[in-house]
Amino acid sequence: MSKAAELAKFIADGTLGTGVAEDKKLVFDGNAQDFHIGLDDSADDLVIGKGSALGTTTHMSFNEDGLVLKPLQPFFLAKPTTGGDGQTSDPYKFPNVIHNVGNHFVTSGTGAHERFVAPVTARYMFTATAGYLQGSNNFSTRFMINGSIFAEPVRFIQGSAASHCAFTCSIVVQLEANDYVTLSSAGFTYHINTAYNFFSGILLS
Repeated sequence: MSKAAELAKFIADGTLGTGVAEDKKLVFDGNAQDFHIGLDDSADDLVIGKGSALGTTTHMSFNEDGLVLKPLQPFFLAKPTTGGDGQTSDPYKFPNVIHNVGNHFVTSGTGAHERFVAPVTARYMFTATAGYLQGSNNFSTRFMINGSIFAEPVRFIQGSAASHCAFTCSIVVQLEANDYVTLSSAGFTYHINTAYNFFSGILLS
C-alpha cells in the first residue's frame, strides 16, 4: 500500500498500518518537547514515550496480555553496608543501593544514603525493615518527612523480648515535589544485618 493510500485509509476509518510487520507511530510535535504513541511491532507492544523516535524513551508500554509497564517510574531499594550490634546512625543509612530508577534516592552530598527526594507531587509507598532490636534497648522506626516525624509504625519498649527482633513497616503518603523521606531510629542503639535490612520506595500515582 502506498503512503498516500495508507493516509487515506487512516483518514477514512482511523486504521494506522497495513498489517505487515512494521513499527507505526503518531508524533506530537511540541514547542519544547515531542511525544509519541506507537506500535512496537517487533515486541507487539503499544508504547507511549518522549521524543519522535519510537522506543527511545518509553514512558509506558502495553503488551498483548494487558500488562502495563512504566520503566521510568521512580523506585529504589537500598540496604546497609555496616552490620552488627551497637549501631547508632540516625537517620538509618543504606549505602548498598540495589535499584534507584530516576536517581531520587540520594547517594552523595546532603542526606546521602538516607533520604528519598520526591521528584513530583504524588502518592508514594515506602517499606522498610530498618534494623533489629538489640538486647535491652528500646527500638523504633519513624518515617520522617523533611526532618519531622510523620509516623512511627514501630515502637518497642523493651521488656522481656529476645534480642534481634525485627519489624517491617509500610506507608502510603502524599508528598510535594522536593519533599524528602528518611527513617529515624529515635536515637536508640540497634543491630543491623546487611543481608536482611532494607529501605524501599516507589511512586504510585
